[in-house]
Amino acid sequence: MDMRKLIVLTGTAILAACGGSGSDEQTVSFDNWQETEVVYSYPFDGQAEVSPNAPVVVRFSDPVDVDASNFTLTGPDGAVGLTVRSADEGRSAVLMPDDALAVKSEYALTLNNIRTDSGDAALPDGSVDFTTRAALAGKPRALRQLSDSFEVASVSPDGDDLPFLDFSSVNLVMTQPLDRQTVVYGDTVTLTQNGQTVPAQLRVDGRQISIDPEQVLEPGTEVTLDITNGVRNLYGEAFGGFTRTFSPRDTKPRETLVQEAAPADPVLGCLDQGVQTSPITGDPINCVPLIAKLLGDNTVSKQQGNVFAELGFAPNFPDKTPLRVPKGSLLKGDPLDVRIGGEVPAGFDSGEVTVTFLGDANGYLLPNPYSDDPSAPKQLRLTMDVAFDTEVQRANGAFNQTLLQVELVGYAIADTSKGSLIVDAVGVVEPEVLGTETAYGVLSFHMESYPDQPNAPEMEVDMSSPELAAWQPGEHANKQRPGDPIILNFSEPLDPTSVIEGDTLRVTADGNPVDFEYYLDGVSVVIQPQPSLQHNTDYQVQFTDGITDIAGNPAQGETLSFTLPTYIGSGHPAIATTTYPGFPCAVDKSSWDIANGDHGICRGGEGDDDHLPVMPMPAERAIEVQFSQVMDEDSIILGETCDSGSFRVEKIADAGQAPQQSGNNYVCQEAVPGEIEYNARTVTFIPDQPWEDGATYRYVLMSENQDFTPANCTSGEAICTEDQGPFQTALLEAPTDDMGGPNLEIYFTGAPANDNVFQVLRNLPTFDVNGDTVHQDSEPQPQPAAGDPNEYPVPKNSTELFVKDTGGLLLDARVGCDYDGPACPQEKFIHVTAALDVEVVGYDAQEDAVRVNIYPTLLQTSSVDVYARLLLVLFPIDQIIATGPQIMRIRYQEDGNGNRNQPVTGWIRETPEGPVFETSLDIYLSAPYLEPSAAGLTLSHDLYSYPLSLDLVGDVTFLDDGRLQIEQRNQAEQDVEVSISLDDGGVIKAADMTLGIPEGGVFLNYISTPIKP
Repeated sequence: MDMRKLIVLTGTAILAACGGSGSDEQTVSFDNWQETEVVYSYPFDGQAEVSPNAPVVVRFSDPVDVDASNFTLTGPDGAVGLTVRSADEGRSAVLMPDDALAVKSEYALTLNNIRTDSGDAALPDGSVDFTTRAALAGKPRALRQLSDSFEVASVSPDGDDLPFLDFSSVNLVMTQPLDRQTVVYGDTVTLTQNGQTVPAQLRVDGRQISIDPEQVLEPGTEVTLDITNGVRNLYGEAFGGFTRTFSPRDTKPRETLVQEAAPADPVLGCLDQGVQTSPITGDPINCVPLIAKLLGDNTVSKQQGNVFAELGFAPNFPDKTPLRVPKGSLLKGDPLDVRIGGEVPAGFDSGEVTVTFLGDANGYLLPNPYSDDPSAPKQLRLTMDVAFDTEVQRANGAFNQTLLQVELVGYAIADTSKGSLIVDAVGVVEPEVLGTETAYGVLSFHMESYPDQPNAPEMEVDMSSPELAAWQPGEHANKQRPGDPIILNFSEPLDPTSVIEGDTLRVTADGNPVDFEYYLDGVSVVIQPQPSLQHNTDYQVQFTDGITDIAGNPAQGETLSFTLPTYIGSGHPAIATTTYPGFPCAVDKSSWDIANGDHGICRGGEGDDDHLPVMPMPAERAIEVQFSQVMDEDSIILGETCDSGSFRVEKIADAGQAPQQSGNNYVCQEAVPGEIEYNARTVTFIPDQPWEDGATYRYVLMSENQDFTPANCTSGEAICTEDQGPFQTALLEAPTDDMGGPNLEIYFTGAPANDNVFQVLRNLPTFDVNGDTVHQDSEPQPQPAAGDPNEYPVPKNSTELFVKDTGGLLLDARVGCDYDGPACPQEKFIHVTAALDVEVVGYDAQEDAVRVNIYPTLLQTSSVDVYARLLLVLFPIDQIIATGPQIMRIRYQEDGNGNRNQPVTGWIRETPEGPVFETSLDIYLSAPYLEPSAAGLTLSHDLYSYPLSLDLVGDVTFLDDGRLQIEQRNQAEQDVEVSISLDDGGVIKAADMTLGIPEGGVFLNYISTPIKP
């Protein structure tokens, strides 16, 4: 008899095949059971690392009529509100918590009075108990770790509850997130057998380590796992060491059972009516949904493929039958319809979606944990490491990634009428979207073995070579900054053992080898040069044909070249382009009232300027500061006690009750413990504990106002640039280049967490590369329009100015060059140094658009020369007036009561030409460095806190590397009225000038941060 026929028959006997799937073709049912029992649950009793977004499913042997009163789910905060729906004619109850479950918490599910004609349904141990996973990266440390100690939380298989096999992979979960660069196979992590290192592939992500041997282990001979103290967590703490010994069991002879994971419907989509649904969840089978604020809840890919399940010799495993699905297995899916916020079409789809098994998926068919009835279905557990990627690169950059230790929990039954083994299972996937938000999806997996196994499809042999599909920076070197990674996106996942630093993968700078760290994620190789990327340097990235895919097919080697834009000079002062929470200016403390939510006005502003608000800070958010320059990491010293360090985060005594120190300063109660993440121009502070709701905090960025010297940069007195330049905080006071400023002291209050997606944007490309407010000739220059050398379109992150009118003693004027000479259209621009923080709130049905909160900040521009002719002392005098750096401050939006204390609202809308972003900004424009003079006379001007209102609209697009790009252009011409006065003890109005900004003359371009850190 053919072995594949035998395996189905053996499986039928072992499984004691039962029905309960709702299919009329099932030949075995629960009809003869004496009483109704639970036969399946998700999560299973004792399951750990459960997603907080997971549903809870209970499946019964008979249909039951239940509602929320029949179930109690108890967690750390008591009973959880539930919504219950039935599936498969009442045999499954799907419980959806009203809110996501708490992370790192224990839950217990009990049943209440579920009465049927066959008795009361009950659980053998009284409850189903499970534990949720810790929070993912980016959250406060208290949420991310399982314990204060750094140790192994679990090893699977453990050799006891689950047998260790000759084809087992080793899956570890640690208690704290890992520094992946310290987890090196054959060095800090090793499997040995017979004194030799076992060839294996190692994958690391967060707290998870997967070790996948490349060869069958020798049965009966001990295998030893060693993890040394060279492994470190993200906080730099060393691991204490770990050793575990296993004795592999022989699974031979093995036979492959070919199973089909069919689509929910060959024609219909996952969201259509009439598709095949899972008997467990009632959801469409073999569909990968991705639910996220950025995507909405309608992003679903229909998957299909053949699964070649290799089963261990069943007679030797009568209770716990092992199985594996070999690496390289593929599931392919229909394109994802990419919609921003789930509603606004992005203008492209994902192309074919591919799920690739990166290693052998290991699983077991286990005795039913809820029933000892011989008809009860076997429980299935299958753990797999997969790569998720898409054909279209714009989508691939956003979605492509590795998902480790995805656990499917289901059951297997045998349909003797078909001669098929049928598997239904549930799992939760949690991919990252655009590198900023964790999506989730409940996968209802279904597969059936082909009845005619001798003629079942053969596993396709992968003969295609991996190709470079896209890379960062690619053609966008002007949108790359120091601290950004180099990212190579291939057409398929790579064999990690083939990627070798300095051998198959090399980086050079000006021809010299560069050290770098790298990791693999999905189909990407993420490279971080050491030191980080620098301006004025020619880089080359080379990969050879020694790099292969997981089937061993070699890549076609390439050499990639790029150079970051030219950077001139050193020692320029830096500014904070964004501070979240808060506004990036030092304030006049005499104008603030922190206890009542009033943060005062910016120093150097006008007396009637808007007062800044004390902003709320969601509990799990990090403090995020962007700078105009690369900052000196050694100057950023986190304070560990009150009033210490150059970067201080402090909880203050209640602002309404605590005594104040002199100078309107509030009293520090304690320093907030946490960690600093430094990335060239960005500094992030992640607190150890979530912000306390209603508590008042402050963070302080130290500067040196009067006597700045480079010595301040290492003493904790001041934050400095990489070139030892000062950090300026009061730009409206027109500090000179050698000055710092008062400390930047920002207050905020803790607030409840929300699910809005915080997004950091950067104004790139920039024409003022060094951010010194001077546009040097060696920096990028505006370019003429194609075919018209006299027409210069507005460059990105620039504004066009022209003199619209003159009056009084101002006879004539022109921006950029002498008004009597030839035109100089390339000299009419000022260039912006800026960044932006936004928050995606979600789709608004009334507006039919996705709402985005814009957090107000300031923009600094380069100087431009105005050539003017003034009539003074009866004679016309020609004068070149430099505007100096100009400061544009975005004003907060009104709250409905006239108080400007709200983020500005923006909208992402659908148009026939694609998605656009639109917003209206109220702005204060100030020119603190403008000092007009003529004929020895001192002149003054009124360009301080000048109010402007801009309606901005622009395209929303995605780069090939997945980054989001938002353009913004003003929709109407804008006038700026400037009065110039003669100061002779009184103030005499001398001249008027109207500067014009044409329609489309403001052109801002925002780029999201790299998808991979």
